[in-house]
Amino acid sequence: MMAFKFQLQSVLDIKIKELEEAEIVERTIRNEITVREQKVNDLRDAYLLDRDQLNDAVRQAQLQQVKLYEVSLEDKKFKIMEILRMLAQLRELLQHAKQRTLSLRKKTKGLERIKDKRLAEHESRAERRLQQEIDSRSAMQTWSRNNRERA
Repeated sequence: MMAFKFQLQSVLDIKIKELEEAEIVERTIRNEITVREQKVNDLRDAYLLDRDQLNDAVRQAQLQQVKLYEVSLEDKKFKIMEILRMLAQLRELLQHAKQRTLSLRKKTKGLERIKDKRLAEHESRAERRLQQEIDSRSAMQTWSRNNRERA
């Protein structure tokens, strides 16, 4: 019996590897987004703390402290905006990565269905050949027996 060999196996292997790489990229982008979101949250907390301290300094008329907190607030606001812009870019990259992963999944599944179908056809042909061989041997044995009985 002949072993089954899927002619598109190398293509399927390439698509599986591409899919794995795309999933890694998607996971990496998701992790980066999570890290950046946490950084924004930490900076916002620090910003709010500095703003409260600035308000206290204004109430107490500590002009030197007011300037320090104003600079600190501007610096934090700039960093937050920078990270938010980067997050927007990362989210856009994530969308593209998701689309690529989905496309590769569809292609891989399609190739796997073709492989399964061809394997089933191969097994069916092999079973038919085996049955034909069994039937042929049975017929030969019957013919031989009949000829021996006549002789």
